[in-house]
Amino acid sequence: WAHVTEIQGFGRRWLPHGRMFYLRHLAYVAAMRRQAQLPHAYTEILFLREDNVFWGESYPRPIVEPFPTSQTPTVVVDEFCPWGSYSDKIYWANPAGAAVLFFGDSDQSFRDVMFAWLSRGLKKGGGDPLQTEGWVAHWLANHSVDIT
Repeated sequence: WAHVTEIQGFGRRWLPHGRMFYLRHLAYVAAMRRQAQLPHAYTEILFLREDNVFWGESYPRPIVEPFPTSQTPTVVVDEFCPWGSYSDKIYWANPAGAAVLFFGDSDQSFRDVMFAWLSRGLKKGGGDPLQTEGWVAHWLANHSVDIT
């Protein structure tokens, strides 16, 4: 681990993007805690990054049908990413997909994911090994998430 700071782009990726992932994780954990107090469960979770506040209540849902009630993790992503991956600005997920996307509901699950992200950065080398869009796509693919 002494070499983790030698990952290309570590200085500009780790702190701001690690914090971004952590805040997403905390928002998810807070939503799951709130859900436990409700008489119903969430059927879908919409994530909008802060620079996507253009979404309004009057806008129609992206799809008419709700997510399937199966346990198969499913995430709808924006296909327009200039970085060659999934855009990280908008995600729409069923509960199982959100659990993968936001790295579970515990501090340990979050730490495990950050460890995996850095480990992949150490192994990948070259280019931008800590690119967040690429990491999320890799994480979702390795957890059998259906991407729509």
